Amino acid sequence: MKANDVLDHLKDVRSVTAKVVDREPATKIVVTPDMVTMRPGKGKRLLEVEKDGVKDLFQFLHMPPDMVGKIMPTTCGQVANDLLGHKERFELLVKDGKIIGFRAPHAGHSMSPERVLESIEKVVEKPDYHKVAVDGQNVNLEIVGIDKATVTRGDVVRAGALVKFSPLGISNPIVQSFVMRLVCTNGMTSSTVLREYSFGGGRGGDDKKDGLWSWFRKGLKEAYGSYSKVVERYQQMIKDEIPEAERAMMLEAMIKEAGLKDEAAATVRTMAIDTPIRNSYDILNLITYATSHVLEDPKQIHRARRATEVFQDNDSHALFCPVCRKARGQVAALPAPRAEATQAS
Repeated sequence: MKANDVLDHLKDVRSVTAKVVDREPATKIVVTPDMVTMRPGKGKRLLEVEKDGVKDLFQFLHMPPDMVGKIMPTTCGQVANDLLGHKERFELLVKDGKIIGFRAPHAGHSMSPERVLESIEKVVEKPDYHKVAVDGQNVNLEIVGIDKATVTRGDVVRAGALVKFSPLGISNPIVQSFVMRLVCTNGMTSSTVLREYSFGGGRGGDDKKDGLWSWFRKGLKEAYGSYSKVVERYQQMIKDEIPEAERAMMLEAMIKEAGLKDEAAATVRTMAIDTPIRNSYDILNLITYATSHVLEDPKQIHRARRATEVFQDNDSHALFCPVCRKARGQVAALPAPRAEATQAS
């Protein structure tokens, strides 16, 4: 997938804009039995609030849902306007001329999809966008470049990076190590490089936006360039052979930690029967096959990937792996991955 295809895929996300509202006496919410509308300010036209946006409005104003359903529309409007009077500035999320959400100003770090792709094209030579996933207003991009490395004979991976961002700043942007296994096109994340952006430090000058994009380019370069270290860890995992009597237990523990159920869990178990597990790398590939080819829900994919990231980590793996632990038959819960928060440069 090329950059233009990505932008086309993100057309719905790109259609939402955030408008800053400085409250004034003319800023009003109008509640009727049929709809809720809002006038942002003097001389501004009324904007209809969509159904989900209405829920977001009352949550933003801290109006209890049970109260909203019991009072008359006019009373509800009066209460909403009284509470809105305590908000000096806020943002409206607008799509197709209708309000779909409310939030505090600058709630997150927004990134333009166009500029994200432009930055990627400058850092990664001939990037291929392997997968694009949208979770609400959050975007996940799996990117692979032309660089390759061999894990073992016949098993080659392509270097890449995983990028998570929100055009509306709903979440902090993240850049992470990522490789794609060519033999089965599994996308495999790693915590070798894991960067989450947060404002502060001011190393990029007074303009925080410049700091954001400087951080993004640097983090992307580090994540893409980490593939050799990731491959070295995979080679170590191949040497980590699992006794036959403990393979099923270890696989079931990983299925549980990854949150695999129904079709995904059944697929992994069937593959393990067809191609018996020998080492930790085999288990890693079974779980990452599910994240790349079976799971579709971004939240489920994220949970499964977090489990594989911890499984790859030397220290965490030793706690989890029944081969590495002294007490056989006791599999510890996986500890949370160690996300590295990096301030703006």
